[in-house]
Amino acid sequence: MEDRDETGRPLAFGRVRKANFIGCPGIRFRASSPSSYSSGRFLLRTQGVADVHAHAIPVRADFDWPEPDLRREFLRVKWNARGGLDLYPTQDSAVLMSTAWADGLVDNRPSIPSAPGTW
Repeated sequence: MEDRDETGRPLAFGRVRKANFIGCPGIRFRASSPSSYSSGRFLLRTQGVADVHAHAIPVRADFDWPEPDLRREFLRVKWNARGGLDLYPTQDSAVLMSTAWADGLVDNRPSIPSAPGTW
């Protein structure tokens, strides 16, 4: 069965004999972060966990994201000393260093810009 991850990109779930499988997009960040959220929920559900959704934490953005995508985006961010979030300079999906650097992800809804001080 093919599905889509939270950003609308392809994601496959299936079963071969008695084994479940998950097929993530091939782009490095897509396979590691948003897709792993979907994969993690799937794995938790197969173990009987009922509440598998991430819980949002309202935090101040200390960065500018003036031209968001038309699709949902997951932006790599890090807590700063002022209690807000800094954005990794390059959000390109091929940059794996951003995944190691980041403390988390901002779930940015489609077409929603962000400016310093927004929550």
